[in-house]
Amino acid sequence: MNFTMYMNLIKDLLIKLFFILFSSKKIIKLSDTLSIIFTHNLGGGTDRYLKEQLKKTIDPCLIITNCSIPLLFDFYLITYNNKKYLYTLPRLKKILFTFQISEITINSLVSYRKRVEILQLINNLKLKNKCKLNVLFHDFYPICPNYTLFYSNHNCCTHYCLKKEIIDYKESWVQTLNVAEELRTFSNSSRDILLKFIPEYAKKITVIPHSLDYLKNLTPITYSCIYPMKVGIIGSIYSEIKGLEIIRKLSNVMDLYVFGDISIKKAGIHNMGRYNINTLKGLLEKNKITVVLFSSVCAETFSYVVSEVIALDLPLVGFPIGAQGEKIANYKKGVLCQNYDIESIVCAIKQAYSIYSNVSNNIDYNQDLNVT
Repeated sequence: MNFTMYMNLIKDLLIKLFFILFSSKKIIKLSDTLSIIFTHNLGGGTDRYLKEQLKKTIDPCLIITNCSIPLLFDFYLITYNNKKYLYTLPRLKKILFTFQISEITINSLVSYRKRVEILQLINNLKLKNKCKLNVLFHDFYPICPNYTLFYSNHNCCTHYCLKKEIIDYKESWVQTLNVAEELRTFSNSSRDILLKFIPEYAKKITVIPHSLDYLKNLTPITYSCIYPMKVGIIGSIYSEIKGLEIIRKLSNVMDLYVFGDISIKKAGIHNMGRYNINTLKGLLEKNKITVVLFSSVCAETFSYVVSEVIALDLPLVGFPIGAQGEKIANYKKGVLCQNYDIESIVCAIKQAYSIYSNVSNNIDYNQDLNVT
């Protein structure tokens, strides 16, 4: 038996097991005003946004996420009325066409392997139900398979790659974008990027920033005296697009204090552990953080972290791209790096510290701030 036959056998066995365990489950008590949301299973800000929206939703909502077993098969998890149901794609299609749907939202399809089939399903469901379709831009997946638009150490935000596979990818989304009523972005920066890629849909593009109600009890940090420069980084840093290499290099010249997870361990990087919105202020105050570096080098569509730092009134450094650059540029204690090299980043951090300490730009930072 060759490898392919062996894998097919395993696949068949798992599918049979799947149906034995789950085929008896039926979704009941469906509403006539059912809305459906397709979303990924990767967590992060996209998932956070969805959870907040669901708290405000009155009408019944059915959430679909994809689940995949590598080399075997895909199945789809439906969450409805706090219960979960699993289906293969053919069964998912069959059951969805029995529903009366009032609205469809694509929250994100980043982790979906069968993107073309899912998009066709969404298009057909909209046609059958004559319902509203919203496409949300938590990422740029509807315009490029490289959903962060970050490539070869820079952001590609001006035109499509001319490779055939990219052109074919764009075509797979055209019908969905054509029939959608709303293409929702969460920052002016994201809207401007979309206008460069898909100007023909300008009238459909809206800008609706995420709610920041969760920050209403967060008060500014005030120190009783001027502390030395101490640079904090907030969030999980696992990849180059989140600034992993920048942090690695920057830690050679100054100490960095990371509140969250980071995938490297070396001298100069101090992992302070995870945080939540209720503990963030206390952790920053306890460690006397005077400047925060937002290290992401891709065009973020929105940034909760940047919003949190602004609410805490701490000096903030970042790059002139995406939603983060937009917010930092409009923040009185924000400083944008002029370039991505370490010298420019250090210069921006020094400038941000001077905002905090109100000291002269002629200060000898290398001596007084322990920057090597």
